[in-house]
This record gives sequence, C-alpha cells and structure tokens, in this order.
Amino acid sequence: MIYLIGGKDKTLSRKSLLDLKKNYSPDSVQTLILDKAYEGSLKTAFKFQPLFGGKPALVLELPRDWKKFEEDLVSSISDAAGAALDALVWVDGTLPKNSRLYKTITELGGKITFFDEEGSKEIWAFLDALAAKNRGAALANLQSLLDSGESAIGLLVMITYQTRNLLAAVYQNSLFKALSPWQQKKLVTLSKNFTEEELINLYGFLLNTDMMLKGSNLSEELLLTNLVIGYTSTYEQKNIVGVRGATTTTF
Repeated sequence: MIYLIGGKDKTLSRKSLLDLKKNYSPDSVQTLILDKAYEGSLKTAFKFQPLFGGKPALVLELPRDWKKFEEDLVSSISDAAGAALDALVWVDGTLPKNSRLYKTITELGGKITFFDEEGSKEIWAFLDALAAKNRGAALANLQSLLDSGESAIGLLVMITYQTRNLLAAVYQNSLFKALSPWQQKKLVTLSKNFTEEELINLYGFLLNTDMMLKGSNLSEELLLTNLVIGYTSTYEQKNIVGVRGATTTTF
C-alpha cells in the first residue's frame, strides 16, 4: 500500500504520518529524508527488508522542492507496485493533482490525505452532521471524503484533532487560547451545537476507533462507519433528535 500525506497544515500532516508509523514495528521502518544531501538509490530503498521480519515500511519525506525527485519517485513506486513493502510518502506542502507523482499513486490505488482548507471544510460538515445526530448526513459526508481520496487514518486524525479543539473551546483553556482568532471563531460556533457530555462521548468513540485501527482486522473504512453508527445510536436510544438551539457552521 502507498500512502501520500501532505497539505498546508504541517502539524496535522506530520501527526498523521507519525500515527501511520505506529502500525509498524520500529525495526521494520526505514526513513529517508530526500533533501539536498540525499544521494542514495530510491530503487534500492524500495527493496528494503527488515532483519527481524515484520511488515516493512519505507517512509519518504519530501521537501517543498520535491519536483527534482519526481521522475525517480514515479519510476521506483511503479516498479515496486504489488510488493510487500508499504510506502509512506510525506510531502512538505501540497502536491498538485495533475503531477505525475499524484497520478501514479492514485492509479496504483494509494491512499491520499492532504490537510488543507478545503478538506477542513468537509470535516466541519461531518461534525455538523454528528452534532445534529444526523446519521445519514454524517455517513454521506464520510463517504464523500473517502471517495475524494482521503485515507481513513488521515480522516481519524483530522476528526480527533478538531474534536479535541472543540472541547478546548468549551473549557476556554490554554490549548484554545493558542489557536488563531479565525480558528477560535469556527470552534466556538460549532461547539455550541454539542453539549460537553456529547463532545467527551465523541472523543471516547474516536480514541476507541484509533485503538481498533491498530489492532483489528476490520477495514479502516468500516471502523469509521461503525464510529458514526455507534455515536448516533447512543442518542437514538435516548430519543434525542437533533440539537436544541443548534446552528449550522458555515464558512
């Protein structure tokens, strides 16, 4: 499997990369930073095999001027298609959809997650649907994100991050105060659609899903679907329909 991670939000993209790496034994991961000093062979790197067994993973960290490595990357990734090794490609910034590297990873069935403003808007829409306990809308938003090429693990990182920020907005703590004014405004608006108990409950579902992603044989997409169904079912049992006084978050 090939994972492509990047976007304007470097904090989230790096966290997503680190979360992915946790799925592999430390001895099974080789990391290459493709900076000016790199003079190795990518084709050789894609043949990496750990000494002590385990699923091998090759982490490639690309700089903002990644174009200089594109031809070698495309060739190496194409040659390694179908191999047992997983490739985790992180780029510092956004990768254009018309680039050869993006197209190649897409054609090979890779999972792509970019943390940018457009993706954030869709996450807000997903959280709006959860706030309204609207299972159908939440599942539709989730499917739309997956269909756009977002990876399930990347989505879980984004949703967990924003849910934690929503709780910070409720508590008005140091985490909330460290955010930019426009982030604070968005979070305050959406946090009014949840009660404190609902946010804590949602955060618990997210943490449980994260643990299952690392130790379950179920598909990542199915686990996210179960998260939506499980969370909304909690409130169906209490005969809660919608959120009293809720407002829709628009940007």
